[in-house]
Amino acid sequence: MVSSINYYLSSLPGIYDQNNLDLAQTLQKLVSQKNFQTPSDDITDYFRSQDLNEQYDEYSDIKSNLTEWQGVLNTASTAAGEVYNDLQKMQELSQGYASADPAAQAADTSEYSKLFNDISTIINSTVNDGALLLWNQTPLATISLTPSSTAPASQLNINLGQVIGAVGDNSTAYNALNPGGGQNIGNMDTAISNALVDVQGYIGNVSGYQTAIQSHLNITSATMTNLQSFSSTLTNIDQASVMQTYTQQEIMQQAGAAMLAQANLDQRNVLLLYQFPSLQI
Repeated sequence: MVSSINYYLSSLPGIYDQNNLDLAQTLQKLVSQKNFQTPSDDITDYFRSQDLNEQYDEYSDIKSNLTEWQGVLNTASTAAGEVYNDLQKMQELSQGYASADPAAQAADTSEYSKLFNDISTIINSTVNDGALLLWNQTPLATISLTPSSTAPASQLNINLGQVIGAVGDNSTAYNALNPGGGQNIGNMDTAISNALVDVQGYIGNVSGYQTAIQSHLNITSATMTNLQSFSSTLTNIDQASVMQTYTQQEIMQQAGAAMLAQANLDQRNVLLLYQFPSLQI
């Protein structure tokens, strides 16, 4: 009997310590709002959660890249619009040149030259990462649309071309607008009309890429939301259930503390009854 009591009393500290550890882990869950902190808590869901988080980070990088190119394309579209406006003004000057008096023709030629130089400045100053956005004959970028671990990989090639003249035309269409050398701007109406068509085509091309990028941004954002939601179902705690567990463990801890406090006294009382049977009632 005494040995059984001794065994019971010697087990109390271990039981108390284990309950104290369980209570600490439950409290950590309540504070962090997470089901697990390390693989040892739940190895399967832990690594599933890690994989989801890695996918989320990769899609976040994709979204960042898409957003960056969305801004680049907005810049290209705005610049092309400015080129188009200058060309329209140049066409007005060209079409009115023949009916103007010599002084007006000189003024119109000067204004035409300024507009042509402005177009040149716009083309040469609209740059991204060293590449001319309005005058490029090679793809500007290849944007990944899926994580590197996804097969087959999905990509979007950005190839805007030239704002004036077809790709491969070099500078022929552009040079046809140049009033240098005292050329009669009244003879440039056809060249300007062709250039306006080119700019419209360029703006349409940019608009197509803008639509594609916005679509991919929407898909990427939705995918990130789904990944985050699924990860949350694995990692986030059930507040009510964990709170109930915490309350039960706290009660057990308090009871264990009381039992430990009384352990030595209980042992002495039992031994006293064996030594002095007359004390038994």
